[in-house]
Amino acid sequence: MQQWRRPTPPPRIVELAAQISASVAELQERLSAQGVPSPTFDEDSPPFFPDGVSRLRTELLDATAELNEVLTEPLMLIFKFSAISNLISIDTICRFGILDIIPAGGKISFAEVVEKTGLSKAEVRRLLRHAMAMRILNEPEPEMVAHTKVSKFMSIPYIQDWVKFEGKDTWPACTKVVDALEKWPASEEVNETGFYFANNGQSVFEALGADHTRAMRFAGGMKSLDHVPGCGDKEVSKAYDWASLGNAYIVNVGGSRGSVVMDLAKHFGKLNSLSKTGQ
Repeated sequence: MQQWRRPTPPPRIVELAAQISASVAELQERLSAQGVPSPTFDEDSPPFFPDGVSRLRTELLDATAELNEVLTEPLMLIFKFSAISNLISIDTICRFGILDIIPAGGKISFAEVVEKTGLSKAEVRRLLRHAMAMRILNEPEPEMVAHTKVSKFMSIPYIQDWVKFEGKDTWPACTKVVDALEKWPASEEVNETGFYFANNGQSVFEALGADHTRAMRFAGGMKSLDHVPGCGDKEVSKAYDWASLGNAYIVNVGGSRGSVVMDLAKHFGKLNSLSKTGQ
């Protein structure tokens, strides 16, 4: 009698490629059915996908990421995930106002960017082309720069606030996180953090409270989270059965101007709410 053997599964990369191919075809079919153009990096390409394709798109992104990473040699994968240079170009094009001097639907020369920013031509060339490698800008012809849909979206003031907050506030704190872990292992105190190290002994709330410009940058950056599924203020009212609490008292610690508790009060009249900023 011939012994039955379990079929050998296909290699993972073949499985991933097949999944990606099928998922792309399904995604395109759904987009076409809704009259939505296929995604590109063109300046006028829609920055968001329509409702109903979120799960499919997430699965597709996971599969393409895994395929990319399994085909990347370990050293290059380490380089990829430990890269600290990406934010330099992104922060530069925001902080020097480069996004605002590129005309919508048009282009400007590298020389014009040099003239309007005070950066050297070598710096402009390196930084812009690094951003282009990340699909943030486009070089339609040599030494010219134009928008992609990414840079066009980044031109929104509160998106620029997020980038500037990452560059000026988050990044310095991140470089001190491991130092804080070494100095204060297992601590949960607000004055024993990477942010504390990077900000002369101030907590996040103390630092923001002492600098209006910084606080406004943070507030603008937080507004960008409204575009992240599940992270916007209005998502809180949908994430829990608040009505089941009845006549309860809710305190939102770190709630800034109270947008979350105001939305809760709007939907659940029995709740009493307080938004508290600081310790």
